[in-house]
Amino acid sequence: MSFPVTNPAETGTPVTFEVIRDRMVDVFARRLGVGPAQIDVDQYFNDFGLDSVWALALATELEKWLGIEVDAAALWYYPTIAEFSQYLVEEYESGGQAA
Repeated sequence: MSFPVTNPAETGTPVTFEVIRDRMVDVFARRLGVGPAQIDVDQYFNDFGLDSVWALALATELEKWLGIEVDAAALWYYPTIAEFSQYLVEEYESGGQAA
C-alpha cells in the first residue's frame, strides 16, 4: 500500500472526501498497474479484484493514515471507492471508529 504514515491532519491537510477518494484511487491504480484516470470510483471493489487479504491490508493502512479504526468488513458494506470514502470521512469527522 502507499498511504503516508503521517495523519493528514498532522500536516495541516484537511481530511475531506476528495483527499480520501484521491488517495484510494492512487492505491488502486498502482495495485492494478493502470493510470488513476482508469479507476472508476463508482465501480464495485470486487470488480477490481479486492479480496479479504487486500481488504485487511487496505484497512490497516487506512487506520495508520487516518488514525481511526477501520474494519475491513466495511469495504463490503460500502463497496465502491466513492461510498467507502464518504463513510470514512464521516467517521473521521465524528472522531468515531470506522468499524
